[in-house]
Amino acid sequence: MKWRVLGLFLVLGLLVYLPSLAGPFQFDDKRVVLDAKVRENPKAWSYGGVWGTRGLAHASFWVDWRLWGEKPVMYHVENVIIHVFASWLVFVLIRQLLALSSPRGSRQATPPRWPEGLLGGEMGFWLAVFGGLVFLLHPVQTQAVAYISQRFESMSAMFYLAAVVLYLKARLTHLGGVHSATIRGAIYYVMSWLSGLAAMSSKEIAITLPVMLVGLEWLVIRPTSLKLRGVK
Repeated sequence: MKWRVLGLFLVLGLLVYLPSLAGPFQFDDKRVVLDAKVRENPKAWSYGGVWGTRGLAHASFWVDWRLWGEKPVMYHVENVIIHVFASWLVFVLIRQLLALSSPRGSRQATPPRWPEGLLGGEMGFWLAVFGGLVFLLHPVQTQAVAYISQRFESMSAMFYLAAVVLYLKARLTHLGGVHSATIRGAIYYVMSWLSGLAAMSSKEIAITLPVMLVGLEWLVIRPTSLKLRGVK
């Protein structure tokens, strides 16, 4: 079901941002994307290089230059795809939070099973879809998606959300108390950590991620853990 939602978001995202695909390079695009240091020095984006902490996003521009040259269409398409995936992660995150906060989620370690069909009717499912659509289609996102060099924002948001989603999956696995799930939970923790590093390597604002995870532990996961243990 969640993959159908991703497909829906992709179609809607491409339709909504279709006019932007023909947009030319402008403003900082010429400095960030077309600068000779990006085109000719593949090591410039590494840690300690010319661009420091935004190295991963700059690396993506370098790869794009090698693939597409001065054709901005594909740069725009990639920006839209990044934004679509970030919006889908918002959908997944809302489902996780609702599962942890629901009465049913307080009586079991894993999220409740959601309906298999798109028209299954679970209120939580539709709330999550609505939240993802708001993130996908809200006009405030226009600059981060349609402005090529603002990929710093969208990439950082995508990896930031991925880190939170993977962390919650790891914690849900841990709360399950199943010994066979230990390895899977450890994998989720590692993937969350790597996603967090990727977010910080896209834009500096991702340094707030540890604070966000601490907040989730205190406000969401801890109450759920206490309910699972029968503590009121």
